[in-house]
Amino acid sequence: MTYPLLCGTVLAPALPHAGSMAPAVLLYSMTVLSMMSLASSGLLWLRVRHTLFVLSDSILAMQPFIPGFEFPQFDFAITSAYAGGHALMTWGAILTQRPLRQLVAQPA
Repeated sequence: MTYPLLCGTVLAPALPHAGSMAPAVLLYSMTVLSMMSLASSGLLWLRVRHTLFVLSDSILAMQPFIPGFEFPQFDFAITSAYAGGHALMTWGAILTQRPLRQLVAQPA
């Protein structure tokens, strides 16, 4: 329920100013919303990771499409959210991989 609200909060003010890019903005938003919905049933770190990506994308989307939008520490906020999402993605990849010993020990 949080993800559609977040998506709507960004889309409602941004879409009228997107001009010819409105269909692409809408399609991208729905794609991100779909990814968030799929992740919502997963582990906590997975939900946090997707939330960080949506946060960084939302901040990025607001600046060009919402006239007068200002966000303090714009670059820091985007970079922090994006880097945090990537750190969680890396952590998840490490947690789900089998140890190298098991890969080497198994016959091909």
